[in-house]
Formats: sequence, structure tokens, C-alpha cells
Amino acid sequence: LKIRPIAGSFVLGERFLEGLRPILLAPRDKAKIVGSIEAMRKAAARKSARSFRGGVDVKEGEGGIRDVEFLVQGLQLIHGARHPQILTGSTLEGLQALEEASILPEEVRRPLEEDYLFLRRVEHCLQILEDRQIHSLPKDPAERRALARRLFGGEGGNEERLAEELEACMLRVREAYTHHLLQRA
Repeated sequence: LKIRPIAGSFVLGERFLEGLRPILLAPRDKAKIVGSIEAMRKAAARKSARSFRGGVDVKEGEGGIRDVEFLVQGLQLIHGARHPQILTGSTLEGLQALEEASILPEEVRRPLEEDYLFLRRVEHCLQILEDRQIHSLPKDPAERRALARRLFGGEGGNEERLAEELEACMLRVREAYTHHLLQRA
């Protein structure tokens, strides 16, 4: 079975997104945006807790990938009416645009970008290790060691380094999310 793109589907998608732009750029109440994001964040955390394998969830857990994505999207919705150039579908491009618009300082953007890329690398290594969609660190110490070796390269990777770097990363992400979205927005 061959799947072929529908002629003009790319153009149609672009038109659809362009039609949404005025909606995304409309001024919004900051408290409502933050409340809505927090509700989605808590729902994702509850879902993650139910499917939890016993390890840290690098996607849905506090300080995980979703915190970076929700932070960027929340700031885009809050500030988009005044800074339409910050709207982008990419988290990394969004971080850069938020810095360029003086919404996130460079000393916040740079570590967030590095942490987001690190968390994505952990997620990819987990999925390669498990050969399926997974976001939680394994309980088994041998599997954690294998993940650390894959992530950090051979003998330089061990469970302690993985735990330390992941904890520091997730704490920085959660602090940025809390400070720049929940407190300052």
C-alpha cells in the first residue's frame, strides 16, 4: 500500500494555521491562561502517575518536557498580542523568540534550551532501550546503567551521574516554569 500526500494538503494546512493566527494573537486574561495551563498540567501529571513504571517521568513529570512546552506556549498566548513574532510551532524557536522579545532573559532561555534538549535525548534513549513509547526511567538498576551508558557514552555513564544530572535539569525546568509562568506572568 502506497500512501501519497493529497495535492495541496500543505497549502491547506498553512491556510488553516493562518486562519488561527488572529485567534492566537487576541489579547487574553493572564490568570485564565495560567489557570488553564495549570489544569492541563495537573491532568497530565495525574495520567502520568497512573501509568507510572516506578521511575522518573521525563515527559509528564514536574520539570519534564511538558513544563518547557507549557511555559513557551503560555508565554506565547500571554504576550502574543503585543509580540506576534513570538508565535511559532517549535518549542526551541519559541524560546529564542521569547528571548528576542525580551520576555525571557538569555540567562533563562539558554539553560531551558539545553535542558529541553537533554530531556528529549533521555526520552529518545529510553525509547530506543525499550523499543516503544516510554517516558519513565526503568526501576531495574541494570536498565538504568544501560540508559546512562547510552546517554553519556560508555563508561562515563553511570546511574549516579544520570540521577544527578536529571534531577538538576528537572529542578531548573520546574523553577523556570514556576517563576516565569505561574509567578511573573
